[in-house]
Amino acid sequence: MRKMSWKHKLLLGALLLLLIPASWQCTKEAATPSAPMEAAPPATEHAGTVVAYDTPPEPIDGFSAIAKNLQYPESAKSAGIEGTVYLETVIQADGKVGEVKVARSSKHADLDQAAIESVKGTAWKPAMKEGEPITVKITIPVNFRLKVTYVEDEIVKVTP
Repeated sequence: MRKMSWKHKLLLGALLLLLIPASWQCTKEAATPSAPMEAAPPATEHAGTVVAYDTPPEPIDGFSAIAKNLQYPESAKSAGIEGTVYLETVIQADGKVGEVKVARSSKHADLDQAAIESVKGTAWKPAMKEGEPITVKITIPVNFRLKVTYVEDEIVKVTP
């Protein structure tokens, strides 16, 4: 293994000096509550709060249920567009889907909308904490991939 040159050591040290204060700031903000709370607000009102649970929420028919509900937009399919949409989703204590918003876009509005509709159309088992169902916010990746059939170097069929 090669030794690190003094230039690399200096650069690494400088990076550490920049990152350590940033991590202290994040820790301080996360540990300091902004105001005392009497009762826990609904999940849609406490965006930055992390809720611990014993059992995570999951679709009743498994995560393949999201794919079954997924309608690949014709505009994206005909243009050969693929991508992944990350959805920030509230799964309520009764298993219903609450607020759904795009956390990271696929850069194609039709794919983003199809992903939202697919997650909203999926039945869920709620997250559980100490045997009780709770409302949580999770991030769900929804993948759009095409299967392309080739015959003698020509595209014959494009299917989701």
